[in-house]
Amino acid sequence: MCYLFRLWLVLNCIMQVMRGLVKMKAYHAPGSSIFFPGVPEDQRGLAKFLRWDVSCGSPENGTTTGVLQFHAGNAKPSLMNKYKGRLDFFPSNGSFVLHHLTPSDEGLYTLSINLQSIAVQTVRLRIIDELSKALILKNSSSLDSTIALTCDVSGKPQTYQWQKDGGEISQHHQLINGNKSLIIPNARKDDCGTYICIARNPVSSIQAHYTLTISDQGCQIVILTWSILAPLMLLVFAIWHCGKKDEGGGTRGQDEQQDNTENQSLKDTNPNGNVKQNDSSCLPMDTTSV
Repeated sequence: MCYLFRLWLVLNCIMQVMRGLVKMKAYHAPGSSIFFPGVPEDQRGLAKFLRWDVSCGSPENGTTTGVLQFHAGNAKPSLMNKYKGRLDFFPSNGSFVLHHLTPSDEGLYTLSINLQSIAVQTVRLRIIDELSKALILKNSSSLDSTIALTCDVSGKPQTYQWQKDGGEISQHHQLINGNKSLIIPNARKDDCGTYICIARNPVSSIQAHYTLTISDQGCQIVILTWSILAPLMLLVFAIWHCGKKDEGGGTRGQDEQQDNTENQSLKDTNPNGNVKQNDSSCLPMDTTSV
């Protein structure tokens, strides 16, 4: 019984839309196309004259201009200049397709027949830019800190949705600013992972990915200190090693000088191992007595 009642409500709503009793809302991006429905089937036989108008602005201060007029039996409708070349009209029911939409096409479109003031179709067209250039910004990645991930999107998103590692976010995560920002209080290691932000508006959707790594600040300080000290230690060792080499070179020079002196002494020694005497010793002795 409940199912039949819901079905009746849906069918009743559809019939009201077809009869023009309910305004249709349409959202499209610039450059796209839109279909405007024509005269409802039960009134087509009575329609001898069709007129489409568009109203812009508020009902009090807005302006209304014509889009097209069509007399039954004519081959083509009369169009306003701004719609020529980008409107396809269907004479059977007065519907049409408008191509290459621009922001100036936004407004409330109404279809009336036989010069009556009652509209048989009403469509409100909104032109919205597609979303682009999505990325996730963060303020921190330290352990036990409060991390804020913000979904930054070019355009006008209407809804935001967050996922972590392809599933739902954790229960201790918080969403603020219309779900645009995700807050991670007291960040833990299990908060690491890939976060996905999905932004949507009526004409497009876009998503951004960010892999969050939770780091221990204390470990970062140790690593940073070692990265600074290690090169300094290598430089000190290199200077000390070069000094030792220079000191060793001076000692070897002294040893070589001493060895050369000893070798010269050995040259003055005869083959028998005796030291050579002065050449005068080789002269014959003077035997003359005084």
